Amino acid sequence: MSNILISGSVSYDTLLRADDDFRDALAHIGVGSLSVGYHCKTLYRTFGGPAANMTFHLAKLGLKALPVAAVGSDFGPYADWLARNGIDQSLLKIVDSELTAQAIIISDREHNQFIAFYPGAMAHSKSIKLDVTSADLAVAGPDDREALLQRLADFHRIGVPILFDPGQCITSLTPGDLKGALAQSRWMIVNEFEQALVERMLHVQIDSLTRELEAVAVTRGSKGVRLYERTGVMEIDACPVAEPLDPTGCGDALRAGMISGILSGVSMADALQAGTRLAAETMAHIGAQWQSVPLTS
Repeated sequence: MSNILISGSVSYDTLLRADDDFRDALAHIGVGSLSVGYHCKTLYRTFGGPAANMTFHLAKLGLKALPVAAVGSDFGPYADWLARNGIDQSLLKIVDSELTAQAIIISDREHNQFIAFYPGAMAHSKSIKLDVTSADLAVAGPDDREALLQRLADFHRIGVPILFDPGQCITSLTPGDLKGALAQSRWMIVNEFEQALVERMLHVQIDSLTRELEAVAVTRGSKGVRLYERTGVMEIDACPVAEPLDPTGCGDALRAGMISGILSGVSMADALQAGTRLAAETMAHIGAQWQSVPLTS
């Protein structure tokens, strides 16, 4: 069985749904202060964080993945959930003086999202000692800056192929950090906003990165994924969702499908297509791990 290491955040997610389109309000706001309120009729408490989300989906696909993350004193219910899903927690560090990271995510009717994130115990993840000598693949995912750089060094040291997935952490990286991360990685996956930051920080076009990476994938929401390889560019269509409920964690599900495809030896295009199918399935559920507790009726 493949052994996969996934570093990044593990969090409790609080999900709210607003019956508005965020772009309507923002389109009419001029220069000055910003204060916008939304009436949300639903509130859910869910398990989340990219490291755990990807691990959850990989477990459902029959693959062994271990999350590498720091969690807090309130982690008990989450630990029980991971145990019920057969997920190895041996590389999770519990920090009794902190709370587990928390994300508050507000989605509108078009599935746009505003996200507020409290890192909590995540700030201690850099102190995790990775006593692993080998793995088939590793994901260096969004984390505390120092922890992300440490995980990249750890994964590179043991010679494991790395998927670089900086996520929202990319805003904390310097151009030097980013260059070092790309030099140690085999693949990179980002969204369109993160693509723009990478291009601005490195003064390059994203396709030029395939000189050192085997592939760069740019996720584009309902527009699918744009795949850059040395042989050219390919568009991977998103899978339709009959009744979309919640976009939270769809990107992590896509990454899990992509990882499964890479390890099975299919082309990167086919791997990403598998990812879009898993993302579509996730969007038909509330919560990134298909489990949620409604706090309101």
